[in-house]
Amino acid sequence: MTDTTADAVADPTPAGPPRRVHAFRDDALGYDDASALAERVRRREVSPAELVEAAIERCATVDPVLGALVHTDYDRARHRAEWVRNSQLSAPLAGVPSAFKDAVRVEGLPMTLGSSAVPTRPALHDGPYAPLFRATGLIPVGTTAMPPFGWTAATERQGGLVTRNPWDTGRTSGGSSGGSASLVAAGALPIAHANDGGGSIRIPAAVTGLVGFKPSRGRHPDEKFSANMPIPIISQSVVTRSVRDTVAFLTAFEAGHRPVGVPPLGTVAQAPGRRLRIGLVEHSPAGDPTDAATLAVLREAADRLAALGHEIVPTTAPVPDSFREDFIAYWGLLALGTSSGGRGMFSPEFAAERLDPFTIGLAAMARRGLPSLPLHLYRLY
Repeated sequence: MTDTTADAVADPTPAGPPRRVHAFRDDALGYDDASALAERVRRREVSPAELVEAAIERCATVDPVLGALVHTDYDRARHRAEWVRNSQLSAPLAGVPSAFKDAVRVEGLPMTLGSSAVPTRPALHDGPYAPLFRATGLIPVGTTAMPPFGWTAATERQGGLVTRNPWDTGRTSGGSSGGSASLVAAGALPIAHANDGGGSIRIPAAVTGLVGFKPSRGRHPDEKFSANMPIPIISQSVVTRSVRDTVAFLTAFEAGHRPVGVPPLGTVAQAPGRRLRIGLVEHSPAGDPTDAATLAVLREAADRLAALGHEIVPTTAPVPDSFREDFIAYWGLLALGTSSGGRGMFSPEFAAERLDPFTIGLAAMARRGLPSLPLHLYRLY
């Protein structure tokens, strides 16, 4: 990402914020991805403390414009950096700064899922995911923004709060993992936690130019509120600037947690030695026909893969025609469960009267469609 300004990002002007911002500079983080930084730490070319300080400074530089961080955890990140340097350099991503999305319980930090209805009381203990994430060696410096409960494809919250795209601050960074994507794309962090139920990793990655991969469900533990969904759809992962970083994280994570019966992902050290058969889906079963510009990019990627010797097979998405209708109905059911059962799911202090209009509207839609809900759920299973 290039910018004609100096490393520091100017404050927003009356005409609006800068159109493009970034934090890349010749500091400890430099221009490296997470894999390269972890290797530099192992070689003791740079310390975890230096990387964390650089990440903190970069976040402070760009976040006033991007609006991507919701809670900072700088003091504990500094403390953890010293601990990693002294005792955990063997972890695959040891010393690399990162962040949690505001969707997992982290001891000492609030988890609000982007909603004013969820109290900002710090969690008394970690949920099932946070300690496994840290066991990879990553050092979280805070939590990142998301839209209320992750329903929407833009990271906009109550009170007019928005998270901006560093490539063009007049545009969204997507949702629901928009905060993580914004910071990684801007170079403030090399890698950040994200999760995905209906595109919440893939959409932000697409609009900010990152790698976003949704792993198969069941590979990672979920928070109780998502694990208890009628149909679990959430997968935990990361957004990164390189394919090898995404693979490095997934393999590092499975070293500490791999459910029985789930095959190992393994490492990806080089290009596959065999010819692959790759399906090409040009149109979504859940939306309008793909626009010409997107089709051109998709077909260019297919041509490149074919030139590498792989077989490209045009096909349609393996879902029924009813998928869009069924998923929207399920989406509404989740909102209805959130609005009516928030006290049990999140906190006795959950304030339904502070729910955002979108959640309220989704829940109302679900109430109207309750008679047909069993059919939708049956078709989704």
